[in-house]
Amino acid sequence: MASLDPGLFDLVETQSNAKDRRSWLAVQRAVREAGSSFVCLEIGSYLGGSLQQYLQDPRCRRIYSIDNRTRDERHEGNSEQTMLDNLRRLAPEKMNKLVCFATDAHCIPAGDIDEAPDICFIDGEHTNRAVLSDFAFCLGVCTRDAAIVFHDAGSTRPGIRECLRFLRRSGRAFLAHKLPGNTFVVALWGCPVGPDLRIRRMAVAVNGERWLWTSGMSRQARRRVPSALRPASVAIRNHLWAAP
Repeated sequence: MASLDPGLFDLVETQSNAKDRRSWLAVQRAVREAGSSFVCLEIGSYLGGSLQQYLQDPRCRRIYSIDNRTRDERHEGNSEQTMLDNLRRLAPEKMNKLVCFATDAHCIPAGDIDEAPDICFIDGEHTNRAVLSDFAFCLGVCTRDAAIVFHDAGSTRPGIRECLRFLRRSGRAFLAHKLPGNTFVVALWGCPVGPDLRIRRMAVAVNGERWLWTSGMSRQARRRVPSALRPASVAIRNHLWAAP
């Protein structure tokens, strides 16, 4: 954990790359070091690959897995039982801390999440509506200083942008970072992830809101800027991302 070893994800398949895995471990490290124990919640668990690092962590006392597998084509033939079998082979003695819900997050009464999560991981349906719905659910059940992590940030960027606008409108203070891989993290005020210097040093953009704005523009510019000018354009973009 201290070295952010992506090998912690080797035993159960996960749809991520090494950069994503290091980003997830960096968030987990910051949260686990801030207290004696923590709780995580994940929306979109697939085969359980992005739960295995929590299952193995003795400081993680509860894991909530939410996954409506009936609508998602990627889950064809991959049931909740398949996920449980994968994780049981990894750590059979720790399966009692895993609680599963086979439905959409908005269908779960908030009272069913009886321990407030310190880390929420959103990797469910990749539509703006679903991202906003999953984010609202997480806000309703998590601790006041939780970290909310989005995967596949490139394809869910508009939805994430709306989530941050919602926080602004509601007066909730937060920090947002674009991390390596396809990972974006929102650290609610007081969350140890936001000011963590190790995370800030590894971040693609320490100002996540600026990344959301400029990355979309950057994609359009790549199609229009002459090839000879693209290195300068990329340098300007990276400078904007690095600025706090």
